[in-house]
Amino acid sequence: MIQYVEPFDRFLPGSGPVLDLVLARHGQSAGNLDRSLGPDTDLTDLGRQQAARLGAWLDGQGYQFSALYCSPLRRARQTAEIVNAHLGLEVVLDADLRETDVPYLECLPERAEPLGGEASPPFAAEYEQMRERVARATARILAENEVGQVLVVAHAGTLGTMVRTILGTHALLVRTNQAAVHVLSWLGGRWNLQYINRQEHLAGLG
Repeated sequence: MIQYVEPFDRFLPGSGPVLDLVLARHGQSAGNLDRSLGPDTDLTDLGRQQAARLGAWLDGQGYQFSALYCSPLRRARQTAEIVNAHLGLEVVLDADLRETDVPYLECLPERAEPLGGEASPPFAAEYEQMRERVARATARILAENEVGQVLVVAHAGTLGTMVRTILGTHALLVRTNQAAVHVLSWLGGRWNLQYINRQEHLAGLG
């Protein structure tokens, strides 16, 4: 049974149908250990263990996924394949979900004060190119899945940008550990941020 922080939000008057968007990062890859290997590397043995834990945990949470989207990069595809052993879905590869190989974090907009305003797009080129394609992918996924439960397997930068896009703020750093999960639910009028960087399913792994 899925446990929600505030399950009553689903039944507020006018909340409408629910879409659960589950965002999962890939497991550890060879490139995470040695960047000289290039931007598209396989999972390590630990990464495969992390992916197996992720798949078993998602299965045990009671999700009934109707769609699985994935970055075409190998570490994400391999993670999705391992997870999909529990789901049996068609894996939809979306090139707009790939990670960027350009440093961008320092190019995120800033606020002068904690509650101050922030700049609007377009942002610095290093971030804007990724933001635009992740926004396209997010829009497609939401258009194709008005209700139900959807899993997206991708990368820290991609998933963080999806969260920023949905929440409407880009002056925000989103930590996403290997094989960790974010969950956001669309209630037909408002987003419910369920979890960020959830990773108890990885307990005990190196």
